Amino acid sequence: MPARSWGPPLVGTPEELREMFVAEAERGVDLMIVRFHDRAEPDTIDVFGREVIAPVEEVIGSARTDQRHGDRTNTEKETQ
Repeated sequence: MPARSWGPPLVGTPEELREMFVAEAERGVDLMIVRFHDRAEPDTIDVFGREVIAPVEEVIGSARTDQRHGDRTNTEKETQ
């Protein structure tokens, strides 16, 4: 796929990929489509889910929860 339509490939260790995914989420990206060089063998999907996606969801989920609580607090202050 051309880089201009899909962007550059994200390649790296699980730790490097976690950092890249978090950075993209912080930029406002909320959907990423992934492709695997080995046609998504079950072991690859398992490692990706366990070592990349699950930790990223924890970081992003915590940030979103904090943001929602902050938004609610600000709204409550405005209505008082």
